Amino acid sequence: MPQTPSSGSMLLRRAVRRRLGFLLPGVITMSLWQVCEALVPVAIGIVVDVAIIPLSLPMLLVSILGIALLFTVLSLGYRFGARLCNSAREHEAHALRVEITHAALTSANLPPDRASGEVLSIASADADTAAQSFAQLDEESPRCWA
Repeated sequence: MPQTPSSGSMLLRRAVRRRLGFLLPGVITMSLWQVCEALVPVAIGIVVDVAIIPLSLPMLLVSILGIALLFTVLSLGYRFGARLCNSAREHEAHALRVEITHAALTSANLPPDRASGEVLSIASADADTAAQSFAQLDEESPRCWA
């Protein structure tokens, strides 16, 4: 079993280090999604300036293709970014639950007033809460972790 972290910050650093393969691309694609979200009004303004005001049909078609491309990147960025963020959270929560289960079942230092099943139940909820810390890495945490 891995070495037990002695503080909350050590636990979080270890979690991020273990899930960097999911978190890094997840945060990058979620950031791409946010950039695309911000570019939607800009794209609409460009369509108005280059296609609608001059009444240019060819530029209108190009603009529609550009907006379709923007929305495709926007949609896929969120889809894959959220999937990667959720994968990091679930894998880390599982790893923490496995460590806690091992400790609870093999440790002689269980609280005397609690049964091992009760300790496992509380610890499992705490593992999920600790894995939720990945939500802080993403600006859109309510959507990413819902």
